[in-house]
Amino acid sequence: MERNKLVKEGGSFTFTKSDEFNNPIVQVKFEYPWIRSDLEKSEASVIYRGKPLFRDLVTLNTGDGKKAFIARLEEFRPSNDIADELYMDWRSFTEDCFGDVLDIFRHGSDPVRLTDVEVQDSPDYQLQPYLVSNTVNTLFGTGSAGKSLTSLYWALLLDSGSVGPTGDKVPIQKTLILDYEDTAVNYKNRLEKLMRGMGLDEMGHRCHIDYLRCTQPLIREVGKIRKLKESRGYDLIVVDSLGLACGGGLEDSESMNNFFNAMRQIIEEDATILLISHTNKNGELHGSAYIEHSSRSVYRVDTSRVSPSEIYIGLFHTKVNNVPKQAPSAYSIEFRDGIRYTKEVISNTPLAKNMQEEDLALDIYENNNISIDKVIEKVGDIKGKETEDIGTAVESAINRYSADQISLSPGERLIG
Repeated sequence: MERNKLVKEGGSFTFTKSDEFNNPIVQVKFEYPWIRSDLEKSEASVIYRGKPLFRDLVTLNTGDGKKAFIARLEEFRPSNDIADELYMDWRSFTEDCFGDVLDIFRHGSDPVRLTDVEVQDSPDYQLQPYLVSNTVNTLFGTGSAGKSLTSLYWALLLDSGSVGPTGDKVPIQKTLILDYEDTAVNYKNRLEKLMRGMGLDEMGHRCHIDYLRCTQPLIREVGKIRKLKESRGYDLIVVDSLGLACGGGLEDSESMNNFFNAMRQIIEEDATILLISHTNKNGELHGSAYIEHSSRSVYRVDTSRVSPSEIYIGLFHTKVNNVPKQAPSAYSIEFRDGIRYTKEVISNTPLAKNMQEEDLALDIYENNNISIDKVIEKVGDIKGKETEDIGTAVESAINRYSADQISLSPGERLIG
């Protein structure tokens, strides 16, 4: 007696029709289904008795989609063979196959009791304070803001176990870069310059950051990326960048929902994603509001060039969940013999003017031994405002900050 079996593995589904001896006759593997304008689609690969037949993009929930799939199967029916191919009922097979896949795809996950959920003893950050662990982080800015370079610098900190932004060494972790915009050669050139700037080349450090050039929308690569993550143990996956990776319009909420569903399939609570994106004409995160809503932490990158071989970048925390909002921070980047990142006091850089007044006041107060009146004066100079217009707000912010620090340990700071 023939039997059907459907197995779900991560984001893919494999439907198998076997004979009475449990030998597979036909197998169809559906890679991560997605929804587009009410059409449920997937890439299907068909194998007949161990022999690959074809791979096609199929529509699972329409009559026309089923007819097209049956027609493709019929192309492989031998005209002069009296074996079981001649009598295979492809229509019935397709109904069973598509129906079973749709039932599980639409069913989703079963409810679980929260008290039974196992909580992993993992840190809140992959790289404090910029990358929140086991979720999607977004870094956005203008086209020349140094986003890709900064993401590579962070990956190299993790790869080498170097001293991180907080002054502590970071645990060694593995990174995969999914690149939709550049080339492996350009990435390697940047990597070598960063290693020289960090002194890692002199230490003999051998980098283990992996690079994958991508040409298909990420939603079609979920199965491949999951397998790479599982086999190579990646802790961080960088997607550069959202516009080309999503396979649809950034303003389209349906495309963005499908994209972030694919992200969650890849993460499965044991990897962190850094998503690189761009600004719109108003300097905000470009695209649907779902991009910001679906990211657990979002940073904006601003830049200021001080010479042909040096720039400042500022990192502004615009959205966060589950961890405290972070104060603005800054780096100088020198492009000389190598690329060197140096942590800076942001209120001492040209990017101070981009800060909100309260953040600016606190940064000045923390890093200078001066009175509140002097802080108000410096904030007014930087922001181009009269002291009487900002004095009350600045003084209140510093007083709140001073009271909050009483309950914190040395080195900690409460933001927001």
